[in-house]
Amino acid sequence: TQSTGKSSMIKNPLPQNFKYKSHVVDNLEGHEGLRVHYIDETRSIRANPFISPEQTFLFVHGTPAWGFVFRKMLPVFLNTPRGKNIRVVVPDLPGFGLSDKPLEESTYSLDFYIDVLVKLITRLDLKKVVLVSFSVIGLMIPPKLSDRFSHIIIMNSGDMFLGCDNVECPTVWKDVNNQIATNVPVSIIMKKLSQNLSKEEMDAYDIPFSLNTDKIGLKNFAKCISTEAARRTLKSQLQWYKSNKIPILIAVDKDDSITEPLQNILPDSFVLRCKGVGYMVPEWGKRVAQIALQVLDLVDSGLSTLFYSKM
Repeated sequence: TQSTGKSSMIKNPLPQNFKYKSHVVDNLEGHEGLRVHYIDETRSIRANPFISPEQTFLFVHGTPAWGFVFRKMLPVFLNTPRGKNIRVVVPDLPGFGLSDKPLEESTYSLDFYIDVLVKLITRLDLKKVVLVSFSVIGLMIPPKLSDRFSHIIIMNSGDMFLGCDNVECPTVWKDVNNQIATNVPVSIIMKKLSQNLSKEEMDAYDIPFSLNTDKIGLKNFAKCISTEAARRTLKSQLQWYKSNKIPILIAVDKDDSITEPLQNILPDSFVLRCKGVGYMVPEWGKRVAQIALQVLDLVDSGLSTLFYSKM
């Protein structure tokens, strides 16, 4: 459907293989009228919905994905046997997924994405948050709301190079955004990045981007986070991690080239090097999530790198 100034997929049902209840907020301060779609699920070991969650997992996707990319991780965290009440929140960034897609290119900026996420987290009153981020944008949030975050999981270093000095853009990230710019269907891009996708999964990736007007945010994502002003903001915000002790797990392909400079910025990080997963680490998310639950309890043990072969 179309509405003034934006393309909207809000009324579209979630794919059959991503069946969770949809939630929408349309009155975030400063973004009134912008409908942001998110999933908000809670599992309580006592089956009591009135018990406050002890641990919240907040998922932040990147490009060319949307919340669907985390579908293999959610069941692991929701059904963790750790004896905790668990909440998972998966928003679609504006311009992606089932959230509204403003038609004005000028709407999209690094500050816009950061502000929307900060306002959403505050509105939902998320606490004791484990951030699961597939984009450098996710890492911009804890410095703004430091008392709400306990751990961070970085799924792939992807666009993290933007916050590093003297690090070249990875070829895969450049290729992805070149394909987006030339209107290659998202399903085709995803298939090249993760060849284990089924036809149903490929179709699901295309759902939010069926029209050209649905792709304005998608096409502008890389541009708005890679301007010189945005990079200065990224580098400034990432400095927060050097003085704030927050456990971080970086899950990357074993041949990833950005991990070392990223670790210099994120000194309290633990690296999980995954053989053969490539760029789309969340597509192997079930095993990564299982390991993450163990690692997050062990990050202070002195172990800094772990290898595993994809399942």
